[in-house]
Amino acid sequence: MHNIAFRNQSNMADWIFPNGTLVHVDNIDEAPEIIAIGVEELVDLNASNLVKASTTNQRLWTEGIRRVLHEHGSYILLVVEQLVGVCLFIFARPHLAPFIKDFAVSSVKTGMGGATGNKGSVAFRMVVHSTSFCFVCSHFAAGQNEVGVCLFIFARPHLAPFIKDFAVSSVKTGMGGATGNKGSVAFRMVVHSTSFCFVCSHFAAGQNEVKDRNEDFSSALRRIKFPQGREIESHDVVFWFGDFNYRFDNS
Repeated sequence: MHNIAFRNQSNMADWIFPNGTLVHVDNIDEAPEIIAIGVEELVDLNASNLVKASTTNQRLWTEGIRRVLHEHGSYILLVVEQLVGVCLFIFARPHLAPFIKDFAVSSVKTGMGGATGNKGSVAFRMVVHSTSFCFVCSHFAAGQNEVGVCLFIFARPHLAPFIKDFAVSSVKTGMGGATGNKGSVAFRMVVHSTSFCFVCSHFAAGQNEVKDRNEDFSSALRRIKFPQGREIESHDVVFWFGDFNYRFDNS
């Protein structure tokens, strides 16, 4: 499975484990213990798939991701949940399995007033040790006027006294930076002594607009600023979500 964004010169490993960017794994012991991957438009949004979505691409993605992760350590598939074109994959290291409990999945259709799943969200929740996690993958309404990039951050009340230094930032990248139909929003905070940055982006669409998508990413990385000169890469932990519009083929 090769990434069209790189003109088939690099495989999926360069996307999941990029070298020298936000995720850098020097050795197998530093590999992430939980990996969540969300995709949109997994299948063609035709009438047949709206009625009963094909799972062929889901299986191809599952096996493709599994092969890549195997090169970086042992992982087990916890869940794969698909709602038409929206799909969420969760993998974890095997040693975590005895400590994972209370897992559940849910989904909601929002296309055509809730009648179809061409737009919507899928979610998975679990408890690891004593910490609860919820992963959500969404595909919201499209269109020039919706300006649909939105970031939601929730926390348990008991954490509130330990959250500080929060700030938000955003950057428009649509039409050369003039409009917000494409762009990124970001939120940063410190919990106890660990700094977090959450980014949600919508990059340029179009099968051949690879250069524009790469520029949207670079622009967000370069132009999103927080107080005291902080940037995205200034944080201990970065979560980057969004509709990146990169394409994969199945060859």
